Amino acid sequence: MFGYVRTFDSELKIGEFRAYKAIYCGLCKQLGRSFGLFARMTLSYDFTFLAALAMAVAEEEPAFEAQGCMCNPIKKTPCCLENKALCDAADCAMILLWEKLKDDLQDSGFVKKLGVRLLRPFARRPYRLAAARRPELARMAQEYTAAQNALEKAGCADVDQAAEPTAKLLSALLEELSRDEKQRRVLGRTGYLLGRFIYLCDALDDLEDDQKAGGYNPFLLRNAAKGMTAEEIRQDAKGSLYLTVSELGLCCDLLQLQRFAGIINNVLCLGLKGSVDQIMERKKQRERKELGV
Repeated sequence: MFGYVRTFDSELKIGEFRAYKAIYCGLCKQLGRSFGLFARMTLSYDFTFLAALAMAVAEEEPAFEAQGCMCNPIKKTPCCLENKALCDAADCAMILLWEKLKDDLQDSGFVKKLGVRLLRPFARRPYRLAAARRPELARMAQEYTAAQNALEKAGCADVDQAAEPTAKLLSALLEELSRDEKQRRVLGRTGYLLGRFIYLCDALDDLEDDQKAGGYNPFLLRNAAKGMTAEEIRQDAKGSLYLTVSELGLCCDLLQLQRFAGIINNVLCLGLKGSVDQIMERKKQRERKELGV
């Protein structure tokens, strides 16, 4: 949904990079098979990781094949063939996209609301198809989104509490990837921390925009009475996110992975931190530009 859960490419081995890109291409094609062309345009790294993790803990070995792409039909590239992990990730993507559009319709400004209204008709049918296959996930997504909205409307200044609904949703989602009780506990904790990371990373990314527009942001509310500068608030947010990444590294060590261990470790231990660093650097460059430096 946000693109924060991604690989740190420079630290991936060549084979791992090719496997990850093949999963990315496979998910793109699965979105098209399941829901049509519009769904392929919503492809994100977040759900590519979900598909990769599902395949990493599954007993079945995924299959790959060189295939063409609609963006480059002449050159064939490795592509992950249809499997349960790709189908489930595609369904999750459409269900969570619908909930995000509903949320944006309530909280966004006029211009963004107009864009959401234009997108909703295209997302409605994919959502209904996905929800019919995954009714429990659709129910949980509605429940936790409502809880998230309630916290934000109440002006919750507790960062941990604000991130709780998203964290719980991802926890429940990742628990479903295994039937082994021990593995489920580790996956649940991984999902919880990952959901927390995504929510707080988005809050960091939106910090200045929320400050200017008077929008809800847990980091702004937590530090409202402390007289902190924007840079100090960003550093506070960065500390919270780094701590979450460190805990995810511990979970990663406990996961029983059948394959793709290098990819999963790369994302959880390096890619997430890279996303935070990228946001921080982008904000510094923006400040320099505004100051004419």
